[in-house]
Amino acid sequence: MKKRILTSLVILFLFGAFVYAQSSTKIAVINPQKVLQNSIEGKRILKKLQNLQKAKQNKINRMRRELNNLEQKLQTQGFTMSDAARLDLQKKIDSKKASIQQEIKAAQMDIQYQSNKLLGKITKELEPIIKKIRKERGITIIFDITRAGIIDMDKAIDITDIVIQRYNKMKLSSTKK
Repeated sequence: MKKRILTSLVILFLFGAFVYAQSSTKIAVINPQKVLQNSIEGKRILKKLQNLQKAKQNKINRMRRELNNLEQKLQTQGFTMSDAARLDLQKKIDSKKASIQQEIKAAQMDIQYQSNKLLGKITKELEPIIKKIRKERGITIIFDITRAGIIDMDKAIDITDIVIQRYNKMKLSSTKK
């Protein structure tokens, strides 16, 4: 009997604590991808990364054209070349292939580095804005909607647009100074 009463009291206590926690917890979400795509600074960063990627791709494409020219030369003139000349051209082709692979790896690393650097900068700039909104609205926790595994939600808890507005305002006021 005592065990049942004790168990009932524990269940009631836990249920009460759960209900209290539910009533006092305010949740919000933010979509960092939307902030990046729709904020002034985010658009600038995306443009900068796209230009970097385009420049790297152009360099790689130029190297591939050079490789294709060398391979075409080997196919069309290889039969008339001396063994030494053909071997030299094959070495150039192999070297060009290796250079292209190295350039691809270097480009990927550089783009990733620049992306991390620029996104880290924007994240640091957004942090005080998000914290201020959290305090103003009495929000307990803010989830990154892209990582939180949220299936469905009330759009009223999404603070993304407010963050974008305040971030744009901050960046505009800092450029006027």
